[in-house]
Amino acid sequence: MSFVVDTNVIIDVILEDDVNHDRAVNTWNSLNEAYVPIISLIEYL
Repeated sequence: MSFVVDTNVIIDVILEDDVNHDRAVNTWNSLNEAYVPIISLIEYL
C-alpha cells in the first residue's frame, strides 16, 4: 500500500464499537493507495 500525505484534511477513526467498524476495516484492507492527512483526529481506546 502506498500513502499520500494531505495537510488539509481531517479524518476521524472509526472505533471498534461503531456499527460500521468491520466494513471500514475491510475497506482499508482492500486499498492500493490511501491519502493520509498529517492533521488527523485520533482517539485512543
